[in-house]
Amino acid sequence: MDFLKKDDWQWPVGIFVAYLIFMGGTLAFVFSTFGVNLDLVTDNYYAKTLVYQNQIDSESNAMSLANPLSWEISGDELVIQYPGELIPAGLQGEVAMYRPSDASLDYSIPIKYTEEGVQRISTSQMRQGAWKMEVSWRSGEKDYYTQSSFYIN
Repeated sequence: MDFLKKDDWQWPVGIFVAYLIFMGGTLAFVFSTFGVNLDLVTDNYYAKTLVYQNQIDSESNAMSLANPLSWEISGDELVIQYPGELIPAGLQGEVAMYRPSDASLDYSIPIKYTEEGVQRISTSQMRQGAWKMEVSWRSGEKDYYTQSSFYIN
């Protein structure tokens, strides 16, 4: 039984073990990628890209205002100040809140403001972390759009 010497089997066994480790690592990587959650910012993302020029025009309209939309986080509220020059004509639209890390927390609310053009949105129910706010509104015959990012502590 000269063919069963210890030195003769070291290389084939080593190559086999290295191959098994490589294949195991590759399969583990492939199967772990199936569990990655890929949330788009919106469900109809590709349809939205077709009307992107309208959004660019709306954003340009918002930037050309003398007093653009402003916002701040004050306590447990997000305070949005709409442009005073548009308040007499009235505003209609929505405020959309997006959580980049978890699409299930996304929501939108209609624009409702006081006589001074202020809207207060409670942040007490919002989870800590990064948020993206998109405000789309219409005043008269013009559309406006603004987006901002903020962090809830």
